[in-house]
Amino acid sequence: MILRTTWLLLLAALSLPNLAQRQSYAEASEANDPRKIWQNLEPYRVDEDTSKVLGRFPADFEFGLATASSHVEDDLDDSWLEFSKRGGVRGFEGVFEPERRLNFFSDPLTEIRLASEAGAKVFRISVNWGRLVPVRPEPCQTNICTRTLQNTEALNRYKEIFQLIKDHNMKIMLTLFHHDLPKWAIPTYTADSYNELGWLNKNLVRHFHDYAVALIAELGDQVDYLITFNEPTLFSLLTHVLDHWPSGKEFPANQNREFVFNRLVSIKEFFTSMDHITLAHKLVYESIKGSHPDIDIGVSHLTPYIRDSLKASNILLAHLYDYAIVYGFPDNIINHLDFLGINYYGEERLRLFDLSIQEAINFMYSDSGRILNAGGLYTILNNFHNRYKKSHPDLKYFITENGIADDTDLVRMPFLIEHLYAAQHARSQGVPLKGYIFWTISDNWEWADGYCPKFGLVHVDRDNNLARTLKPSYYLFQSVTQSYHITQAMRDYAHGSLHKAQERRKQDLSFADEWDGMRGFCRDSDGIQGKDRPTRYPFHWTKNWLFVPE
Repeated sequence: MILRTTWLLLLAALSLPNLAQRQSYAEASEANDPRKIWQNLEPYRVDEDTSKVLGRFPADFEFGLATASSHVEDDLDDSWLEFSKRGGVRGFEGVFEPERRLNFFSDPLTEIRLASEAGAKVFRISVNWGRLVPVRPEPCQTNICTRTLQNTEALNRYKEIFQLIKDHNMKIMLTLFHHDLPKWAIPTYTADSYNELGWLNKNLVRHFHDYAVALIAELGDQVDYLITFNEPTLFSLLTHVLDHWPSGKEFPANQNREFVFNRLVSIKEFFTSMDHITLAHKLVYESIKGSHPDIDIGVSHLTPYIRDSLKASNILLAHLYDYAIVYGFPDNIINHLDFLGINYYGEERLRLFDLSIQEAINFMYSDSGRILNAGGLYTILNNFHNRYKKSHPDLKYFITENGIADDTDLVRMPFLIEHLYAAQHARSQGVPLKGYIFWTISDNWEWADGYCPKFGLVHVDRDNNLARTLKPSYYLFQSVTQSYHITQAMRDYAHGSLHKAQERRKQDLSFADEWDGMRGFCRDSDGIQGKDRPTRYPFHWTKNWLFVPE
């Protein structure tokens, strides 16, 4: 209780990563279409590679690609669409037909084929709770009950989609909750509904359990891996503490006393939400293992890397951060896990009053503001393995998300190789890592950032009926999944692509006209809000984020 109270007081001053003020650049013009960079790059070809092998994956290692319903499904009237219409999502209104997302519900085959042809053995997918259960379930009265799965048409469509995935020889990793509360779980935030918002409402635990059990009764025979929750600590932080996700309630910041009081209340909500999510996971685990014991059940846990030197300078805050964000949730459910999924995107800065990103001159960034650090993935995998290997020797690990926002694809390629190298080395050092799942297949809607950041291996032309263009990173990923190894030539190709593109600008005036030599950036100067359109800034290439084996 004392630790939690102390955390409340300190976390009240925390925010998501803040970026130092950057020089503004002109908005990207049509001439900066990234495809004009790619068409000048020769794709990497594994059959021509005879260079030194840096690391090998075993034949049973499972490469995969991940997506989520709110990112890709069309015809989806969900809480995120409502939130975007209320102005909560940047990079949305200015996009042509944004509500289509990627047409995955009406045209799942396009994404499934792309994943299969990329060499994915696992397709990570979520289904939409609100689509299947559009009306709040009510208790049975006089033998009249609300069906647990109300939308049988949607259920049958999901069955068809799952069968398509199986037909393409991929395993299914199903996520039950991927940041998509049904609209009936998000009432208008008033004093009367204070304890009814999402996971603050303990009744949602029962609703989620009943939904999960009913869904697995219908789809369980096709499911290989089940993830109950994706990044619940991030969800609770952004929903209840920072109000950046639905419902996005506002606090009167100009009234300091009321602001501080409300902020402390919101942090209490963080722990209430996590308590209910923890209970929901345990109940679902026990029920599903009873009915479908062959399904491996886990969670996807987001864990940023923070350098030990920074932790040492803020010991108390580091311990509190570990307690609330890093280890608290998995510690509480460790007896109800078959595998722990790690979502890793980069490094954060830890300071006394904020969680911020240092200036770009010292580090490489993604387009959405994450510091790149491939070695951080290796460290995090080892930290969790060392924490649980004695008490839970059978616990396995998946990298359930790893990816980067990079419109140019010139950073994504080295990012991919460096993180695969780190993952392979962690496995060679004893971490029981079963697979690596990249986020994501095609550029799509990215939560409150909308369509600005581009995470896909495949480009999407939203002005041309969602036409797809394979990026060089797609072929590079495919080369690894085909060969099950990482070579020096792969690494050289990935790191040399930016240099080749920049050199071509110097030698080819027409290419220089097509590309300004810079990259887009989708994060505002506060580090929290996204941008409707990316600003442009130069590459600042450093080597301090590369993976160096021990």
